[in-house]
Amino acid sequence: MSTWLVSARFDIGFFVAPGVLSVLVLLLSPDALVYGTDLPVWGWLLFVVLIDVSHVYASLYRTYFDSEEFQRRKGLYTTAPILVFLGSVLLYAIDDLFFWRILAYAAVIHFIRQQYGFMALYKYRRGERDKWELHLDRCLIYMTMLYPLAYWHTHLPRKFVWFIEGDFFSIPVAHAVTWVGWMYVGLMVTYLMKEIWMAYQGRPLNPGKHLVMTTTALVWYIGIVQYNSDYSFTVTNVVLHGVPYMALVWFYCRRKWKTQTYHSWLQTISRPAWVMGFVGILILFAFLEEGLWDLLVWGDHPMVFGGIEGAWIDGSELLAIVVPLLVLPQATHYILDAFIWKLNASNPDLKGFLFGDR
Repeated sequence: MSTWLVSARFDIGFFVAPGVLSVLVLLLSPDALVYGTDLPVWGWLLFVVLIDVSHVYASLYRTYFDSEEFQRRKGLYTTAPILVFLGSVLLYAIDDLFFWRILAYAAVIHFIRQQYGFMALYKYRRGERDKWELHLDRCLIYMTMLYPLAYWHTHLPRKFVWFIEGDFFSIPVAHAVTWVGWMYVGLMVTYLMKEIWMAYQGRPLNPGKHLVMTTTALVWYIGIVQYNSDYSFTVTNVVLHGVPYMALVWFYCRRKWKTQTYHSWLQTISRPAWVMGFVGILILFAFLEEGLWDLLVWGDHPMVFGGIEGAWIDGSELLAIVVPLLVLPQATHYILDAFIWKLNASNPDLKGFLFGDR
């Protein structure tokens, strides 16, 4: 039975190394950059536009770009963006901060679920099926992120935010995070003892699962708790989330379109020789979206997008329509990702494309 999802080189290079490298970049960065008040323009372009926003559009290869998949779940792919847009308009009309708060917590859940998903893939790959062990592993991977989030909520204001100032609730019980921390330590010790016992019983190690656990814990703790800056949070959190996701989508497309008998442009774009084209399309969409955000709403980077100082419709009632439209790709990505990666009957070919089990 194979240990890795793809191979040791691919998995470590694209699923593990991004998190480790992001921490190394942070530790080697000068203090003026790490503790600066604003993310520099080059950092915003690299980490936010080229990685964070680009990864959102990677879902298109798995859904809307795939005509067969779109027809198979046409109802989901049609209604999801419509409902997301209508819900966003309603929330924004009620209160714009309420809208951003809901979106922020939806993003948090999405980020947490992705790390759990990678761990679950490695467990499935290695044949780990015991329910008690699944519950323990699930609790620990969740706690690697919930503890830093608990620290964040009990130590507001921080020098960084998820989307906008005030999008997280403040929990004025700072000592509560201590109890969460002890729970975290208890889970880590239990997990370690369990793995030692399993190894003693003769079960082979699951390095992919252990590396996901370790890098998640490292990145979330250092990026949120150890450091307190927009740069530290963005570098660590975004890289760990965005790069592995794009790699997973590319691998899925590569596996699927190598086996298809009918022709599609996805057969070409998912070849290794065309990987820059695969990523380039995502970057193009990201630049278009961020250009609209900057010109219409934020007005933060006019020198990048050739706009004027300030946003065109800042303070306008049109924001109640424009903001939900601009956030639509991101929010739809959150919703669809809860469906398209489930290893069950709703995705009958997914196991085959990911693990070669067909």
